[in-house]
Amino acid sequence: MSYEESLERVLDPDGLYWRYPGDEQDDPQRARLVEVRLDVRSELAETARSIMEKDGWALDSQADEETDPIQRLYFRKAINLQAQSKIQMLTVSLQAAHAAEGKFWSWINGEDVGEN
Repeated sequence: MSYEESLERVLDPDGLYWRYPGDEQDDPQRARLVEVRLDVRSELAETARSIMEKDGWALDSQADEETDPIQRLYFRKAINLQAQSKIQMLTVSLQAAHAAEGKFWSWINGEDVGEN
């Protein structure tokens, strides 16, 4: 799947990446902690990290050993979930994953983010 096709898929308001549990009752204007997971090639993890950090995301954890071929990167940021914020989150996450030859895996909404 090309980058453009992937972007169209994640930005689809009826798609898997747009909605979240309880969003119909939620106030999307309310800021909350959001966590994004990217799975990227180890040798390109710094590339993904740089892209995410430029957009204000902070690396919360990197769950794998440095020698593992794939790194699971968990980034966090306080954002609202209005359409423009979601578009920015999803676009930057996909850009970072694509640049690091990986996958944008998931994102979770504030109350579902556990503390490490």
